[in-house]
Amino acid sequence: GIARADLCIASKCGFVTKDWSIDLSPRHIHEACEASLENLNTAYIDIYYLHRLPKTKQALTHCLEALVVLLHEGKIKQVGLSEASAEMIQHAH
Repeated sequence: GIARADLCIASKCGFVTKDWSIDLSPRHIHEACEASLENLNTAYIDIYYLHRLPKTKQALTHCLEALVVLLHEGKIKQVGLSEASAEMIQHAH
């Protein structure tokens, strides 16, 4: 076996698999993280991505606030942003 510390696990959130809609609410971000932790049988995710980004900086800020909570709880180690523009990355930083 490989030690967990020697692995990098990435997962993403944002899609609702039952109907393939997008949900970037803080509640869904937390629920999706908990489900991923359980499904992956791990205590933390190394890189947790927003699979799609909201259209506004204000909406992204709400997502990032939820991700910061997960960081502080130790459930994720890093945040990833899929399909992000330079402007959105700068805002997130």
